[in-house]
Amino acid sequence: MQEILDLFASIIRRRYESMLDDKQKLQVVEFLFFVQNDIRLNQLASDTQLEELWEHVRDQETLTDFLFLVSQDLAFHTDSVLWTKTQEQLARAYTIVYEASIELETPLGDETLERMASRGTIYKFLEAYPWLVAIFMIDLTDLQKALGVSAEELKQLADGEAAE
Repeated sequence: MQEILDLFASIIRRRYESMLDDKQKLQVVEFLFFVQNDIRLNQLASDTQLEELWEHVRDQETLTDFLFLVSQDLAFHTDSVLWTKTQEQLARAYTIVYEASIELETPLGDETLERMASRGTIYKFLEAYPWLVAIFMIDLTDLQKALGVSAEELKQLADGEAAE
């Protein structure tokens, strides 16, 4: 799966570097950090939660365009077998704690388990919404590598400073 993560990082980098508007670049960077730091993808358990995530993206044309472009790019560079394998791997990874807790009856607590998504739910969403594959991939991506910046530049971007 490292190969698909490397491919995805290069797609993000190419799309990001091709953007001409610094304000749009900043919106994309803020979104990348939002995905990695503010969303619990393992708790994407309902249509309502998915709709709320989509509304966040849809409300900003730059994000919608960026997400669709990276999704399309990833789909173009993967065949149907690799695309399906990626969806399956993402669903497995993001539900590993939930699935182990159900099978082993570990003491996470009912409240925690109720908030978490099952593998079937995550897979169903990934299969139905190709843009969601990109969001899950963003969460796993090394942003420093993807954006082609140093650690210090990444910190500046995280603090909301425009890319130079």
